[in-house]
Amino acid sequence: MHFLFFLTQPNAYNDKYIIKDKMFMYSKYKGKRVSIPDTGKLLELLNTQVMNFCVEKKLTCIDMKSEIDNYNYNRVFLDEMHMTPYGAKIFAEIINSKIEW
Repeated sequence: MHFLFFLTQPNAYNDKYIIKDKMFMYSKYKGKRVSIPDTGKLLELLNTQVMNFCVEKKLTCIDMKSEIDNYNYNRVFLDEMHMTPYGAKIFAEIINSKIEW
């Protein structure tokens, strides 16, 4: 039996996350820094595209962005992208709960 899962990108590029030490990674576009709110909007667009693709192709998709929204971002994320041990545990539990064996 084969499975193909798509996971959307959870991220802390939003107002729920208190920036620790103001250490955020920044993307660049045309030589200019993309702002934190704009990065969050871009990731939201990416998530939407992944979910739409999965629906179109009848693939399983776990909307991790929406799932992680149910938790305290400051406990889940170490920084804007990387998870704490607690966050990794939650991430794994969410995936495990969505897999049908």
